Amino acid sequence: MFAACSVSPAEQHDPSPTTQASVAPVNYRQLGESIEEAIVSGSVALDTIGAVLISADGQTVLTHHRNGRKPEKTLHVYSVTKSVLSALIGIAVDEKLIKDLDSPLGELLPRHRAQMTDELARVTLRQLMTMSAGFPEDDSNPSLIDDAIRQDGDAVAFILKHGLVSTPGETFAYSNSSAHLVSAVLAEALRRSDGSSPGTVLDYATEKLFKPLGIDTRNAYTARFRPDDPTPFEKGSGGPPTLARGINIGAGLLRLRPADMLKFGQLYLDHGKWHGEQLVPEKWVAASVAPSPASSQYGLMWWLETTPSGDSAYAARGFGGQLIYVIPELDLVVVITSDPDQERNDAGNLVWATIVPAVTG
Repeated sequence: MFAACSVSPAEQHDPSPTTQASVAPVNYRQLGESIEEAIVSGSVALDTIGAVLISADGQTVLTHHRNGRKPEKTLHVYSVTKSVLSALIGIAVDEKLIKDLDSPLGELLPRHRAQMTDELARVTLRQLMTMSAGFPEDDSNPSLIDDAIRQDGDAVAFILKHGLVSTPGETFAYSNSSAHLVSAVLAEALRRSDGSSPGTVLDYATEKLFKPLGIDTRNAYTARFRPDDPTPFEKGSGGPPTLARGINIGAGLLRLRPADMLKFGQLYLDHGKWHGEQLVPEKWVAASVAPSPASSQYGLMWWLETTPSGDSAYAARGFGGQLIYVIPELDLVVVITSDPDQERNDAGNLVWATIVPAVTG
């Protein structure tokens, strides 16, 4: 059974009034209908899609909500959280809260040095962010991060004590544990900058990103996340929540509205600038979406894509079909959100098979 959906041109959600819309003759209402047709005639996983939003040349040109999803409701964006965390690290490096990406963990997390081997202490922030630090890949059940979340003690120490499984810098292995250590590095940098009353990673995100972007975090769930009782988290907004020692989870659990995701994608398309203000350093945006030595498909917590015509694109991807696609050559941002109950999700196919052909003609 297919739920009702709505399709609208959505001029009221202009993500970036600093740019002008193009005059390309794209019928976005018709595109919305084509998107729905592709969804209902495609796989079961496609029908879990709840929203598709498109920004072209700085204007929100289409919002397509379906399956009863309300535009104002936040949803768990899973690993899209990592790309937001990456932006915060770029800001922190620019503000000299963190020296540079090649700083080692032994210096970045000095209070946890006792839990590190010498090899682990030499792992750099860059290696954590490019998923080449040597931590185990998240292909087990439960994974290392799952066990860490359930700890009543120090989750960072728990991750460090389990150690590495490969030589740092050599192998790409997608690791939520690495992402959480990135959040811990930022939390420690904030503590050092204001030891008397340090803010949290969420505080920093609110000040540097969410408030300037108009993303509401007033009802963010900031208590400890408990996997066995996720209801309080699901009723909140913003985030991400914390673990036992109060560090915001770096691997996921951020809650955003689809329109918020579109703003974040537009921010990166516009080289880190929003309403004339440089929120994220332009050089950081470029570095974030450049391939790493360990993977041609992954940068600094962003996935790297290639369009059918061979142009570069990049994406923030979350489990179960939470996606922000940025396609600079087309001045295009596409957001897709989905019900994560279907682990297999073909949502990205909509971008290349339906949306891009319609925009390029």
